[in-house]
Amino acid sequence: MTEQHESRAGTRPEHSAERALNSRASVRQEVQQEIASILEIPWSDDLGQECFLDAGGDSVHAMRIAAALRTKYRVKLTLKRLLDSVPLANVVDELVDSYFQNQQ
Repeated sequence: MTEQHESRAGTRPEHSAERALNSRASVRQEVQQEIASILEIPWSDDLGQECFLDAGGDSVHAMRIAAALRTKYRVKLTLKRLLDSVPLANVVDELVDSYFQNQQ
């Protein structure tokens, strides 16, 4: 543990910011993969531009996604928000923002 404290104490601010960005990117990718896995399709930029229903989602998928993300990330995703005609990438960004706000 001492080694971890020493390395953190010696971290320069730009490295902390870079780590935070990498962490956000990792969480974003995990959320994307969780959604794609439940929809049983691979995540792509094209999928991110589609709304949930156009991507093949339905109310059962929506409930499964909301429950999985609530359990794993402690974020609230309403079924209405997921079923709105909003690109999935926007929903993912909102969830990632919510996750990191909850961490503060």
